[in-house]
Order: sequence, then C-alpha cells, then structure tokens
Amino acid sequence: MAMRDPHLEGWLRLARCRGIGARRAATLAERAGGADFLADPEPQWLERRGLNEATCRRLSEHRLSRAVKAELRWARRHGWSHVHRDHPLYPRQLAAIDDPPPVLCCRGDTSLLREIPVALVGSRRPTRYGLTMAARLAAPLAARGLVVVSGLAEGIDAESHRAALEGGGATLAVMATGPDRVYPTAHRALAERIARRGLLLTEAAPGASVSPGCFPRRNRIISGLSWVVVVVEAAERSGSLVTADLAAEQGREVLAVPGRLNEASAAGVIRLLDEGAGLALGPDDVIAALNPVLRPFLEQQPADDPLAQGRPPMPGLPDEDCRAVYDLLPENDPLELDAILARAEAETDAVLTMLFSLEMAGWIERLPGNRYARCRTDSAQRRRGAMLDP
Repeated sequence: MAMRDPHLEGWLRLARCRGIGARRAATLAERAGGADFLADPEPQWLERRGLNEATCRRLSEHRLSRAVKAELRWARRHGWSHVHRDHPLYPRQLAAIDDPPPVLCCRGDTSLLREIPVALVGSRRPTRYGLTMAARLAAPLAARGLVVVSGLAEGIDAESHRAALEGGGATLAVMATGPDRVYPTAHRALAERIARRGLLLTEAAPGASVSPGCFPRRNRIISGLSWVVVVVEAAERSGSLVTADLAAEQGREVLAVPGRLNEASAAGVIRLLDEGAGLALGPDDVIAALNPVLRPFLEQQPADDPLAQGRPPMPGLPDEDCRAVYDLLPENDPLELDAILARAEAETDAVLTMLFSLEMAGWIERLPGNRYARCRTDSAQRRRGAMLDP
C-alpha cells in the first residue's frame, strides 16, 4: 500500500476543488499554514482560517476526497505521477508566474523538469518552410541538452517534438486535456514516444477533455516552463501569439522565425517582430537568448560539428539539391528571386527552403530587393568549399 503524501493530497484537493483557480490555490495553502493541512480539512477549522463558507464547504466535501483518492489510484495504475508545488522537482520558473498550476500530472522522465527548457510553437497548418524551420531548431537544440517544449498540437508543435526525439534529445509535451486523453487523437503514437523518451505533462484531471479555455491554460504552462519561447509560424489570430504574449508578461524571451510575406502564416510573426521580438534564424540565436547563467550547463559540441556553428543538417534536403540552387547564382552578380525560381527545377517551397539553408550555412547572402548573391568573404569561401566539395 502506497504511503500517503499529505502535501500532494492537499495541493490536489486545491487543484480539483470547484471555484478555486490556480492563483487562489497558493493563497489558500499559505493561509492554512501549508497544503498538507488541507489533506483532510474540517469545515470549522477552515472557517477559523478566514475562508468563506462556500469555500469551506467545497474544500471539505467527501466527494472531493473520493475524487482525490481515485485520481491517485488511477495515476499509480497507469504510470503517471504528480509533482506538486512543494515538490523539489517543481520548476522554479513555473512557480514564479502569477497562476502556477498547483499540481502537474506527469508521465515519463520527470528529471527533465530540472533541465533547461525552450518552447517551440507555431501554426497548426504550417507551410513546408515552417516545418523545416521547426526541425532546424528543435533537433540541434535538443542535441545540446535543451528540453524542447511544445503543446502536442498539429503542425509546428508535433514537428518540434519529433525532431527533438530524432535529434537524440528530449522533449516535453504540455497537454490541454487530462492525462487519459490525447488531443488530437492522431497523436497517440507520438505521445507514447514522448512518454518513453521525454515527458508528458498536464494540470488537468483524468477525464478532462477539450473545453473552452483549455488551450490558453495550457499555453501559460508552456511559456511558464520555458526560458525562451520561439514562434515559428503564426497567423494573425493564433494560439501561438497567445503563448508569446503570455511569455512576454512572464518575463520570458520571445523570438520569432521570419516568414514569407505572401503567406498568411507570416502575419502573426511580423506582428511579433514589429513589437520587438528577437530573430530566430538558427539554434545559436535561441541559445544566445538564454540567461548567461544557464549557458554553461549546455552540452558542448565538437568544433567541427555543424550544430556548433549553427548549421544543423537539413532533413530531406540532400547536398545535391542545395548545390544545384547554388550553381544558379552567377559568380559575381546577384540574382533576383523570381529569376532563381524560374530557373530552378523544383517547387517554389523547396527552392525557398534551400535558399534559406544556403544563407544560414554562409554560402549565399540575401540582398535588398529580394536578390541573392554568392558570399565573397574568405571565411565564407572556406566554409563553402568544405561543405560543397565531394
């Protein structure tokens, strides 16, 4: 028989009690002298602590006691655990927000809560460019020891989770539903992968499904957990912008990946950049945005590793394809984008992605007027020769 944890039971009672939000839960725990005193509260005792009659009645309901015990039994049976506000693993940066969750329900490697998290969020309907950029960022950041945080949603979220795992690192998915529900249901297999090699996390109780307000509540946890929040693609009205706004309110660094002006998915990112968000062109930009105190804890990459130079490998884009686009540019003159697209034997999205890859690798540079030219500096020539030569 499992030993009782009064602190957990107290915090869980606060979390599951009707009419008590996350912000008020901390106040009530403090007024009680600690959450452990709320594990089996008597109404009269609560009244002496200055709680109103309705709150005393709800907190001491037998129905609530049964619900707390049932959730603890369910969690033990299905491999989930709880990290409450008094638990040593509860992330201090999350505890510092205005309305931290009283309890986190977790499945997977809870030690990741002690690591350095960065969030990657974006559109549920991304372009190929957006998916590529999510992978470009997530894989090398995870390889450096950062935990990639996202919301298990379609599009950028899912691609960020997958790329982090495929890059050999860890990822943390914040769920909007209860621990027994995966939304969208198509991501059940992905959720299982994350549980095996990362961490699933939710503040909701078992049985909680998609409901009004569940996504903004989830988004505040994504931003609250993370030291840096990166928006990859976002439409003008987007949940990713909610996450970015919450991050700014919480004092987090907000970065944005520049999009293409003719795409609706760029509108939200343009707004963020106009409001002062930093540019995220590669993993080095995200690492540079971290508090300097955190950077020494990152894993070091070998000097010849492309990740250390902000040039992660590009999944699905062989060197031959990039070389073909590079060869379209004249030796000494820039070429307009329209001319490159007309000459390239590939779809527009693929060409734009390869141009971005070449630019990030230092092979080409983008000039005013939407023109591209080969880089001419000695360092760029050396890098280009090393990467293009067979």
